[in-house]
Amino acid sequence: MNQDPYTVLGVSPDSDEVAVKKAYKKLAMKHHPDREGGSEAKMKEITEAYNRIKKGDTGQNPFGDGNFQWSGSGMSQEDLHDILSGFGNFGDIFGQRGGPHPDVKYRNTSRKGRDVAMNLPITFHQMWHGHEHLIQVNGNTLSVKTPPFVKNGTKIRYTGHGLPPRQMGTPGDLIITVSIQRDNKYSIEGGNLVAEHEISVWDAMTGSVTEYTHIDDRVLKISIKEGTQHNQVQRIPGYGLDGSDLFIRLHINIPKNLTEEQKNAIIKWNTK
Repeated sequence: MNQDPYTVLGVSPDSDEVAVKKAYKKLAMKHHPDREGGSEAKMKEITEAYNRIKKGDTGQNPFGDGNFQWSGSGMSQEDLHDILSGFGNFGDIFGQRGGPHPDVKYRNTSRKGRDVAMNLPITFHQMWHGHEHLIQVNGNTLSVKTPPFVKNGTKIRYTGHGLPPRQMGTPGDLIITVSIQRDNKYSIEGGNLVAEHEISVWDAMTGSVTEYTHIDDRVLKISIKEGTQHNQVQRIPGYGLDGSDLFIRLHINIPKNLTEEQKNAIIKWNTK
């Protein structure tokens, strides 16, 4: 035999609609399954009791003279919003109007705020050495550390630093995308570090040894072969990304202002 719905809600049979709704809300807040100590079975029981009272399915006339009228039969969406607004999205606790769904399912009512995407431009030196960046997020200063040799396009997620939720729940996440800025001297091609280095036209023609200052401030001596061509590439083992090889692209610097003596010397050399 079904338990008396008034007993389930802890109200007397002569309680008005406001009192019944208030009692139901209090019990729903206490027994909702997403709360600690909540119970699906108890939640279903008090929901059925509330609906029975609304429908008048109690086996008695709770309001004596019959002048009291409920706003409708069964539980409406307005009732849900009014009674359980504190839970946010109450999910699939109820089916259509008229009572609880026969297969009651409870959904996590907490909602997460929206994620925020942010682009973080870094220099080649910051990429090589690693760097701590201080950025402003929602009025707060956040320390973002990029490790040495971080790859372009790397995404870094900071949990809880996105937008706040509209109702109950947790903030979204901050998703940072690393963007390595273009550099006049360095580039990454096919996963390799490529450095641009100028040599004189005389060094290219006759061969020599030139000095190159690396991104980590080490000074390397590079042997230039006689007859080196413009944009010719030399490989330096162990000086690239994370211990890989470095590729140096040689640019021949053509002098712009030659003296008459220099011009005549070149012409004479070229006509031999």
